[in-house]
Amino acid sequence: MSDVLIRMQLIILLLRPTHIQTIVFEPRSLMNSWQAVTSDEIFVPLDLVMLMGIVQQPTLKCYSSNAAILETLIFPQTMTQDRFELIT
Repeated sequence: MSDVLIRMQLIILLLRPTHIQTIVFEPRSLMNSWQAVTSDEIFVPLDLVMLMGIVQQPTLKCYSSNAAILETLIFPQTMTQDRFELIT
């Protein structure tokens, strides 16, 4: 099998369980803003987690911080914190 075919099959397998059935969540729950994961964004959280091993911050929220001492632009420019938390 070619690498492209294997990658496409992996994307299909990863995307399949992301279509959540209708479930009632608390009004403030992030799950109320759920949208199915696209093939373009399926590997983004994995990439960000690997980058978190290199650029270490004290908490997850610090990666999206705009405080001068913590700011790491690649994280908020790549994916919002809410979307990252929903997918992971």
